[in-house]
Amino acid sequence: DWPNFNALIEAAFAKGFTELQDDEWEFAQIVFEVDGEFGTGDELDKRNAVADLIDEHLALTGQGMWIDSSSGMGTMETGFLVVDFETARKSISALLKGTEFDDFLAIRASDTLATAEDIRAEAQPG
Repeated sequence: DWPNFNALIEAAFAKGFTELQDDEWEFAQIVFEVDGEFGTGDELDKRNAVADLIDEHLALTGQGMWIDSSSGMGTMETGFLVVDFETARKSISALLKGTEFDDFLAIRASDTLATAEDIRAEAQPG
């Protein structure tokens, strides 16, 4: 029961904002390379920390929310449901630039698992 929460929601709807339907969300996945198959404890701590940072950022900017994290095949991933992939990709890149988290391999629109080599190949032109 937040004070005035319903009033805030009603005001947003009155300005034309609407709730997204399940099939309108897009997926964004940030991928990091890890040591070994699943990564070290420190790398998994890093994954959880970056997930928290991005989740808070997306929530505060109205762009989306965390949905899952995984690791395997030499990578660790954190996935988010976002309103618009390109906007979220640019926003996440800017957020992480110059931080301990700016060593990610990619921000992908795909939720398929891939090796670090596959992700590097995806990024190659042509």
